[in-house]
Amino acid sequence: MTEKEKDKNRYARFLAHVSGVASSYLDHKKCRVHIPAETLLEIVGILHGWKNSNDLLHKYSALRKAAIDRALPPICVSWDGYFPGLWAWVKDGQETPLVHLCSEDGKWKEEIPVAPDSPVKRTINGQVYWRIRLSTLKDIPYGYYDLILNPGARDERRSLLISAPARLTHDKKCWGLFAPLYALHGQETQNLGGYAELYKAASFIRENGGAFIGTLPLLPVFYEGQDMDPSPYAPVSRLFSNEIFLDLKDLPGNDGVRDPGGAGIVDKINYQDAYSAKKKIILEAALHYFEKYPEGDEDYQEFLKSSPELPAYAEFRASQSSAAEQEDMRKFHLYAQYACHRQLSKFRAGETASLYLDYPVGVHRNGFDMKEYAYLFVKRLSVGAPPDLFFSNGQNWGFSPIHPQALEKDRFQYFRATLHHYFKYARMLRLDHVMGLYRLYCIPEGKEASQGAYVHYPLNGFMAVLCLEAWRHQAVLVGENLGAVPEAVANAMERHGIGRMWIAQFEMRPDPVETFDSIKEDMIASFNTHDMFPFSAFMKGADIQGLQEIELLNEESAQDLQKSRTDIIKGWGKLDPFPYIVRHMASSAAAYVMIALEDIWEEEKPQNIPGTSKGNWQKLFRLPIEEWQTHPKVDEVIRTLNRYRDHSS
Repeated sequence: MTEKEKDKNRYARFLAHVSGVASSYLDHKKCRVHIPAETLLEIVGILHGWKNSNDLLHKYSALRKAAIDRALPPICVSWDGYFPGLWAWVKDGQETPLVHLCSEDGKWKEEIPVAPDSPVKRTINGQVYWRIRLSTLKDIPYGYYDLILNPGARDERRSLLISAPARLTHDKKCWGLFAPLYALHGQETQNLGGYAELYKAASFIRENGGAFIGTLPLLPVFYEGQDMDPSPYAPVSRLFSNEIFLDLKDLPGNDGVRDPGGAGIVDKINYQDAYSAKKKIILEAALHYFEKYPEGDEDYQEFLKSSPELPAYAEFRASQSSAAEQEDMRKFHLYAQYACHRQLSKFRAGETASLYLDYPVGVHRNGFDMKEYAYLFVKRLSVGAPPDLFFSNGQNWGFSPIHPQALEKDRFQYFRATLHHYFKYARMLRLDHVMGLYRLYCIPEGKEASQGAYVHYPLNGFMAVLCLEAWRHQAVLVGENLGAVPEAVANAMERHGIGRMWIAQFEMRPDPVETFDSIKEDMIASFNTHDMFPFSAFMKGADIQGLQEIELLNEESAQDLQKSRTDIIKGWGKLDPFPYIVRHMASSAAAYVMIALEDIWEEEKPQNIPGTSKGNWQKLFRLPIEEWQTHPKVDEVIRTLNRYRDHSS
């Protein structure tokens, strides 16, 4: 390697460090992978908007100077009302600045003195700077604040300070059931579950002693047009609800609207047909409603105040229709979101089991959030995962990451708004790929999935926003912490009371008793996730065979998995694994236990197989809701959960 190449490598890593891009990572085999200088420079260049990677020393110096000139860190956190103080940069002659801490509503203000053991002089690139230390503060009320250096001056600098509870508390031990909403149906339901079926299922759970019903994201997706993608993890927006699930018999201001019903239970959901049929009925109801109430009724106006982005969202969705249809479609989306709000609000009334929803890690590239908040997203990068056991070439999930610095500059406003939307209806929130609060694997446009690097995010700031908003809404947070979880994330989750997941299909050991040693108090215990084969398929090895058939698992990996699985099953001897695991999860220290309904009646086909695009999110439940009450296996599981949860102190 020439001296020039060595310099390039060195400065590529310097630039990556100051830009929050990791120059290496540990792979699934715990081996260190070093990122090539070219990849680092490309990602850093995209983040900073550079047109070339020339004069790396100058770029590095400029980034360091910009950080110093910023004076304050962009995000500060006060846990449990205590501000530990911090070091700030000021220019020569400004060693005793005025520093104010002001609440966002302007009702609270405090002056922060400079600590007597500062300032400390520093000379950087010929410029004299001073490091000053701000003193500590106590009893800062929970909320968002402006930390202002030299308020009102030309060189005023601001930082966002978040005052949040340091640790969230968990509910008394309880249980719930999991069901993808689209899969739910009654004996006379059309071929797609909806909010009415969700309400019936949640009522069934509460009537039988359960506390929550888990389901997939209920966010809007594209069901028509060139961007069609029915995946609940490719939402148009994380700020609104999915209108395909509306109960047509309960539309506001339209008591006479008739639900046309369905064509009976089908093997697979056809989303285009289902959406087209519902769209006609909802549009008719919307036009009738706005003819009767041109500005909406009082309840609608209140909803509009709580959803300030709705008019822009309706315009965006309407713009995808023909010019002649746009005004009607604008009314359609305004009305549909209002109807969704009315139907989903019932779950916060306390009359049913509460909602446990999933927060997806990304949004659709051509969706509303990408357009409305374009300044937040990095369009020339895609989020994915590096090569691992199942995906030897890595994964590209196809959505753009949020820019870390834009997130801080936005003061987490977009993220906060998405949480407000969720907490209107749900008491429990599962954060998909919780590691994304700390780092995301980002791939430059046009490159292979293996040619990416991790970009870091302000974990402490994310945790503070989550803890504050969950505390405000009396909500529970759970992180999807499966796979290779960085130590920083694991520690933060434990420290702040973010629930972790315990998955039986990952944790089973040849010794059944040892299987449950890893369950902790802050966990939600379950057999699997929506991305896994059901437990019956796991026990029969049908998951291994299924992944082989679609070439997601090679022969060598399949043989290794099968050997490990055989050793586990052999150790369980004559035990009946399913009821044994239900009983031990129920009597464990875990705060929450969640059972997928399909595991109870021994379904073998999965709802989703990651890495594939056909057949996912389309499978209806074998049993209608009416049959749950009389199903002997459902009854047995519920009796076990109630018995052992009640006596598992």
